[in-house]
Amino acid sequence: MIKIGIADDHTLYRSGLISMISGFDDCRIVFEAEDGKSALQNLGPLNKKVDICILDINMPNVNGYDTLKEIKSKWPAVKVLMLSAYNNIHAIVKTLRGGTNGYMLKNCTPSELHEALRKIHFNGYYYPEFISGRMIYLLNNNSVDIPVLSDVELDFLALCATELTYKQIADILCVSPRTVDKYSKVLFDKLNVRTRTALATFALNIGLESNINEAYKV
Repeated sequence: MIKIGIADDHTLYRSGLISMISGFDDCRIVFEAEDGKSALQNLGPLNKKVDICILDINMPNVNGYDTLKEIKSKWPAVKVLMLSAYNNIHAIVKTLRGGTNGYMLKNCTPSELHEALRKIHFNGYYYPEFISGRMIYLLNNNSVDIPVLSDVELDFLALCATELTYKQIADILCVSPRTVDKYSKVLFDKLNVRTRTALATFALNIGLESNINEAYKV
């Protein structure tokens, strides 16, 4: 029996996921959490009873990246499956470098999820087809810099790849134009570029535009 913990801040999605996994005859849910902080609190007394922890990336209090880091540091025997809506190189490589045992998209089928859980449990890892050779290269080549970007910086970066003006971007993100200007300057420094075109190129190269199109309908 594969013992599983789940952390996702969307209650309806988490409930559906629990119902789905409970239907697998070789899986059992041992805890659910609304964020990374709660997941870590559950893992403390339960670490020897959890085989796989399923994490979302974008969670309040403690996000998926930091939760993954804590799990691998304190409970290395617990395997982690990142189950996220983010289908971009930045997120995938960052989690793989953090030690995740698998990465799946939230639009996966029940059979795909079941296969991933079984392979992670018995083989130690699961890489779906969309994790391309380029991602594996970035993962294994530590000289390739994948900068640490916040969720709002990723959203801003993706919006830079659209035809929206900075003022329109500010309205979408519900911030002031001055804040958007600050975002651009911070990203110029982090990515070592000096133009919005360069920001847009970086966003396209790591696949951010698909996430922003879905989130903001642009």
